[in-house]
Parts: sequence; C-alpha cells; structure tokens
Amino acid sequence: MAVIGAAHGVRGDLRVKALTDDPQGFAHYGPLFVCGRASPLAIAALAPYRDDLFLVRFEGISDRSAAEQLKGLTLRVPREQLPELGVDEFYYADLIGLAVIADSGEPIGEVVAIDNFGAGDILEIRALPAGEIHLIPFNQVTVPKIDLAGGQLIVSSTLVAADRKPTP
Repeated sequence: MAVIGAAHGVRGDLRVKALTDDPQGFAHYGPLFVCGRASPLAIAALAPYRDDLFLVRFEGISDRSAAEQLKGLTLRVPREQLPELGVDEFYYADLIGLAVIADSGEPIGEVVAIDNFGAGDILEIRALPAGEIHLIPFNQVTVPKIDLAGGQLIVSSTLVAADRKPTP
C-alpha cells in the first residue's frame, strides 16, 4: 500500500510514499499493518506533500523520535480489505511466484519481486537453471500476457535473446 519515509517536523509526522493506483487509496482501506508489529497503525491526519508523497500522522505517534522508529517500514492491508478486481486486473502480489515463459515457449524462470525505482515497474526474475536475477521492464511490450489461472507470465522472446547476449 505505502512505504514510510523520513520524519517531518517534531510532532510525529512522516512522509509516506503511496504505492497504489490512486495515491490517496492507502488511506481508505482501514487499519494499516506493518510486518513484525502486532498492532495496526491508524491514520490521524493526512495531507498531500508532493506527487505520490503524503504527510501522515499516525495515532499514538506524537513526536519525532517515535516517528523515526517507523522509517522504511511498508504499510499493508489484509487482502480481504482490498476492492474486488475487474476482468484482466490483478494485484502485483498475484504475480510473485509465477513461472516466466518466453513467447517461444522456453521456460525462463520465476517472478520473485516487482520493483519501481522511479522509472517504471520492473520485474525481478530468478532465471533457470543457475538462479541469476534478471530485471526486465514490466509493460505490455515486454510482458504481452499474464495467465494467472495457468500460473505463468509470458515475456517477449526478443527481450530474452537480448538479455543473453554476451557483454563485450
């Protein structure tokens, strides 16, 4: 849903980066959970900061020291709190573990993560057989088909061939 960034000010506010299609969406799903923390975080105040960043004050976090303890944590919600998906829609979490197959039929590996470092979504693939990690852009050209029911994601053979060229 979102990632907690740096503390902002002295009253416990934090910069939070939204990871949802609707940037304010993370605030509408109810309590937010953090791995390793028993109690959920409830939003007490939310204000736009810039682009997909928000200033957030969580209930019970009232000073900078407490806020700094949350830096870097990922906010999540239980899947049952998420809205129903339409046809041909999916959550990125659904892609983790899918087999990656070239459109020529050649098995490539398995999706292990989806990242975004600022220039668009990237699939992290553990390749067969050696287990190296490959990063490919996640878009309609490089990934023309996603078959959730079949447990596989189809990638462009052209991309696979380019990835295997020896480096000079």
